[in-house]
Amino acid sequence: MTESSLPLVVDLDGTLILTDSLHETLISMLKLYPFKFFKLIKIYFQGKTEFKKFVYEHSNFNADKIPYRHELVNYIQKQRQQGRKVILATAAYKDIAYKVADFLNCFDDVIATDSQKNLKGINKLNAIEQKIGRKFIYAGDDSADLPIWKEASGAIVTGNKTDKLIKIIKQSGTPVLKQFSNEDKKMMTWLKAIRLHQCLKNLLLFVPLLTSFQFYDFQKFLIVSTAFIAFSLGASATYILNDLWDLENDRQHLNKRHRPFASGNLSIAQGLRVSLLLLTSAGLISILISRYFFGIFLLYLLITTLYSLRLKQIILLDIIV
Repeated sequence: MTESSLPLVVDLDGTLILTDSLHETLISMLKLYPFKFFKLIKIYFQGKTEFKKFVYEHSNFNADKIPYRHELVNYIQKQRQQGRKVILATAAYKDIAYKVADFLNCFDDVIATDSQKNLKGINKLNAIEQKIGRKFIYAGDDSADLPIWKEASGAIVTGNKTDKLIKIIKQSGTPVLKQFSNEDKKMMTWLKAIRLHQCLKNLLLFVPLLTSFQFYDFQKFLIVSTAFIAFSLGASATYILNDLWDLENDRQHLNKRHRPFASGNLSIAQGLRVSLLLLTSAGLISILISRYFFGIFLLYLLITTLYSLRLKQIILLDIIV
C-alpha cells in the first residue's frame, strides 16, 4: 500500500477545529443549567467518560457554530476525492464527533470517546489499530498524540506547537508530511481581547481630583492612578469572560465573529487563565489601596457580571447600567 493510499486519521480538538469541544459544551451547559455546576463536580470524580457524557447531554452543541481549520478541511476533502479513506478519531464525546462528521460530510468513519472508554493517547491508538490496522497517516496537535505519531506511517502536525512537535516526531522516525500552524499570538491579539481602549472610561476616577483642585497632590494622584490600574485590570477580566460567555452569539455576528475567542485565535483555556490572573491582580491592588475601595471594586465586578449575564438584554436598563 502506497503512502498516498493509506487511511488518513484526523484528530478533532485543536486540529480539525480551532477550539476545544469540551470547553465549548461546558460553557453551553453552564448557560443552560447554571445550578448543575455542583453536580458537575461530583460527576468529575466518577471518571472522564461520565464527565464528558454529562456535559454534552446538558449542553447545546452546534457543529455549524464553531471555528474550523479550513486549510485542513480543504486538504481532507481533496484527499477523500482522490480515494483516500478519512477517519475522525477524537477523545471528544462520540455525539460531538458524529455531529461534526455529519456537518462536514468528509469522513468515512468516526472513532470517539463513549461511556466506556476515554480515547486519548494509547487508548486512541489501540482503537485506531483495531478499526483500520497499523498503516495510517495521523493528523494531531498535542503531545498526547505522540504515541500515535510514533506508530503512524506519516504525520500531519497542526496547532501552535508545531515546531516542537515536529522535532520530537522526526526523532521517532515518523516522516512529517504536512503542517498547519496557528497564527502567531501577537500582542495586538491580546490587546483586542482585553479591550485596552475601554480603559479610557476609567479616567472618570480622576474627576474628583480635578473638581477638588487637588490634581497636583502627588500622593493622591498616585493613589488614584493605582485605582485606575485596578479598575482597568478588573474590567479587562470581565470583557474576556463576557466574550467567552457570548461565543455562539458572537460567531453569528458579522463583525464580532472576528474577535480573538470567537474566531479561535485565542483558546477558551487561555482566556480563563488570563482572566483569573487579571482579577487576582486587580483584587490585590484594590485591597492595598483600602478596604472601602476593595468593596467598591467588588460591587463594580458584580454589576458588570450581571450586565453580561442578563441586564444588557433589558432595554433602557442596559444603557443606565
